Amino acid sequence: MSEVLSQKEIDALLQALSSGDVDVQEIKEVENSAKVKKYDFRNPQKLLKIN
Repeated sequence: MSEVLSQKEIDALLQALSSGDVDVQEIKEVENSAKVKKYDFRNPQKLLKIN
């Protein structure tokens, strides 16, 4: 997420959050699921860097 948002886009996101159009819990679940990756230390494999 290296994209910079304009003030208009930020305002639209904040409006969607306050009106209930966007579910905050769903955003957190998606964010958390992308950070953790299971790794089997008993059968180690080379880790790949993903951009």
